[in-house]
Amino acid sequence: MSENFKSGWILARKDFSNNRMMFVWSTIFVLYMGGVLGLLFYTGTLAGKNHFLQSSTTDFIMLICAPLLGTDFSRRAFNLQKEDTYTKNLVYLRILPVSSTAIIWGRVQQMALIFLYNWTLFFSILYIMRIRFEVDISFVSYIAFALTWAGFCIALMSFYLYFEFSLSGKKYIKFTFVVIFVLILLSIGSVWLDWNITNNFLLVAMKYRLASPLMWSAIGVGIVCMTLSIYGIRRTLRHRDLV
Repeated sequence: MSENFKSGWILARKDFSNNRMMFVWSTIFVLYMGGVLGLLFYTGTLAGKNHFLQSSTTDFIMLICAPLLGTDFSRRAFNLQKEDTYTKNLVYLRILPVSSTAIIWGRVQQMALIFLYNWTLFFSILYIMRIRFEVDISFVSYIAFALTWAGFCIALMSFYLYFEFSLSGKKYIKFTFVVIFVLILLSIGSVWLDWNITNNFLLVAMKYRLASPLMWSAIGVGIVCMTLSIYGIRRTLRHRDLV
């Protein structure tokens, strides 16, 4: 396990060095999406509305951002459909004298670091730009709110990770559109049911802080989903024909 973990880290570091612009593109994306949300919080407060958190727009943006916080925005990701870059990269990695487990660990470590960077930046922007004024929320409660979303993000990322190793580029793109469609339906459903996801995540975090059952449940579900995803990838790599 430790040897596979170390080998995976070597692969992850090499990928980072070959795609140094990924953090630049990630920063631009997070700054833009966080800025849009922060600006809407700010303008809503100035207008005296203070109801932006109960809007479907909030859920839509937050839900769309959730899986994207783990995206590397590298040249490989941009050329996915045209060149099937994930499959080509997997073919290259299979040639190297490393185990399939090391390949998986390398991708997981890369995704984890990118997610940690994007997640920290995104929720820092929201906190700085206005959300703490939109509701009377303490810093500890806000951490619980951010961690609740982190668990949800990890659960979504586990599906993306599994299908990245399992599908061709075109099928992966189709899966992405299906996920986006489901997330749109979820945001619409939250309005129809009058149960705003973002607002309720905040209310639970404000009430229970770091003892929030929703936060720990989300983190637990995220970990379970990621574990099952890694297990499924190991089985898939034994049988997948990359030719």
